[in-house]
Amino acid sequence: MNFNKGKAFMLLAAPFIFVSAALGQKYAPPFPREASTKADESRCFIIWNVVYENGKSTGMRMAPLDQVTVFWTEGSVKFTRPDGTWSIEQEKIGSIRFESKGTVETEEGLSEAPARAAVFQLRDVAPPIWPVTDGVPDQLPRAGAVKLFETDRVIVWDQTFIPGVPGPRHQHYKSTAGVWLAGGKTTVTSDPIDGAPVPPVVTIKVPGVVVNHTGLIKAPHREEELEGAPRIVYVEFK
Repeated sequence: MNFNKGKAFMLLAAPFIFVSAALGQKYAPPFPREASTKADESRCFIIWNVVYENGKSTGMRMAPLDQVTVFWTEGSVKFTRPDGTWSIEQEKIGSIRFESKGTVETEEGLSEAPARAAVFQLRDVAPPIWPVTDGVPDQLPRAGAVKLFETDRVIVWDQTFIPGVPGPRHQHYKSTAGVWLAGGKTTVTSDPIDGAPVPPVVTIKVPGVVVNHTGLIKAPHREEELEGAPRIVYVEFK
């Protein structure tokens, strides 16, 4: 985990610090922009794949929504604020940034091998409420999952599949999205659906690939690592 509490305070406070400077000015939104592609969109999330290209500035941009940035490669990124102050962050795999709605800054990559991240914009909506199955826990928390931080709306988890330790039988009761940080192979074993057995499903996890759970999965299930130690950061609505 590489989440700095001081940095979180600074980012949360940024809209208030710079609000007077922002008054009367119009800034472009952070997306769409060069070196970014929309990965997915749903009721709760707009998800972007972002490359922080060396020496290329985004220009001043204002976040229209709260957003969580999850880096899945390493690299240096410079962040500059409207008053001219700036900071350089050495992003690691799994580094997290949280920017409140209204944050204004520029971003500029400083590494020859550019940092790459998934940005999860959090829509201003009430998350859906899905039915709970008695005796079946939620996807998170679970063994191998660490809570990185939370706000009044979301919790961010860093989960690594533990070799030789099957995950618990569970369901997905909340709107959740994530990005894979480390690859590998897993198998999913599901309860029968309408009395019919469901064959196990083997999936290959690839770093940088995003997932977005947009509805209740048909049946409780469990996951188990087959190869490697797959790692993912999830953003979960409360």
